[in-house]
Amino acid sequence: MSVDTRPAKRKNLRSYLNLDHTVRMSLLVSVLVCLALATQLRAFAQTAALVSGKSDEVTVIVRKMAEVKNILPAGTVIGYLSNTDKEQIGTGWVVRPKAYYLTQYALAPIIVDHSTEHSLVVGYFDPPLGFEADGKDLSVVRNFGNGIVLFRRKMK
Repeated sequence: MSVDTRPAKRKNLRSYLNLDHTVRMSLLVSVLVCLALATQLRAFAQTAALVSGKSDEVTVIVRKMAEVKNILPAGTVIGYLSNTDKEQIGTGWVVRPKAYYLTQYALAPIIVDHSTEHSLVVGYFDPPLGFEADGKDLSVVRNFGNGIVLFRRKMK
């Protein structure tokens, strides 16, 4: 013969539901405070990760471009060359201007034109070793070693 424990479980549930209103509200407020605290801790962890050196994409490119920005005068107009602007999808190419816009942001107030028809051209390459300026009449002025290369247009 087995003992049915279901009425005891129901009794426990009923006793919980019959708790005083203030006790139920206190439990609800406690749960909400815990959820809010967990959200704040998550935000704090994300901020700490950024501060501790784990950087977002904008910070990374600003750091990479810092040396270029320091050697060029403000207001200079330079060209731009990259191997990250196009991505092959299937049989076609899709333009990805994100690196160009980040370069413009990182080098401001230097003006970056998406063209190689300027006397100076900044190159942004990923992977850093894969830069190609073949057929563009450009010579390397300085390779910054982090995927950033400064070119000078060869005189014709």
